[in-house]
Amino acid sequence: MQNPVGGGLPPLNMDSRQKLGILNSDHVAVPRVNARPPKRTLVLSDVPTIAESALPGYEYIGAIGLSAPAATPREFVNRLNAAIFAVVNTPELREAIGKSGFEAQTSSSEQFTAFVRDDIAKIEVVVRGSGLQAD
Repeated sequence: MQNPVGGGLPPLNMDSRQKLGILNSDHVAVPRVNARPPKRTLVLSDVPTIAESALPGYEYIGAIGLSAPAATPREFVNRLNAAIFAVVNTPELREAIGKSGFEAQTSSSEQFTAFVRDDIAKIEVVVRGSGLQAD
């Protein structure tokens, strides 16, 4: 894959602040599109989302979460979830995550399971519609 940033790190390994620095420089001529719908990120608040600029209705939200085997005791899952909530919802961590162009969100294990299932269903439609086949 061609690296458009003068032989440096691949752009996917950068946070939003680093990408913004490149986009605002004279080194790269690319359209400015904020790929995180459905709303603009704090760091790229002046950059329109894909849905705003090209594909109305476009929505794809990446997420980071923890999973455990289905047989994990509910009490343990609830305690772990409560501990994660406590850390993620601290002002210091929320600020640090926000400065990287992301938004900290917490959910129950049931909400996260539903999110993952919905996400897989969306991606399945795209993959099946593309005609892609695994080798």
